[in-house]
Amino acid sequence: MRRMSISASAFPPPQDLEIYERHHPGFLKELMARSAEAQRHDQDLTRLRLEGPLKFAMRGQLLGACVVLASIIGIVVCAYLDQPVIAGALGFVSLFPVISLFIRNPLAGNGPKKPTAPDA
Repeated sequence: MRRMSISASAFPPPQDLEIYERHHPGFLKELMARSAEAQRHDQDLTRLRLEGPLKFAMRGQLLGACVVLASIIGIVVCAYLDQPVIAGALGFVSLFPVISLFIRNPLAGNGPKKPTAPDA
């Protein structure tokens, strides 16, 4: 006699588990191990999706700090060599984009959200 059942769960109903265990010993243990592995995998993927943008932003800040430091060193060297025009140009061209990025803060979105009037 063939019996079919439908369940909303990903697992078979409890009465069917006994039948599975009879025909395939260790089925329940294997099912639980695979479920735990799938859950860990999903959690790892979610963690990676959440950590990715943060690591990208941190890497950008580190590179920006290196550019700023190199520019400051270049400006000081140019000023020491009595080249104020080059020092000023180097300062403006290299530091302005980095400073504007830190002021704008692209991680916070496109500026503060303006409150909207509720629909009446």
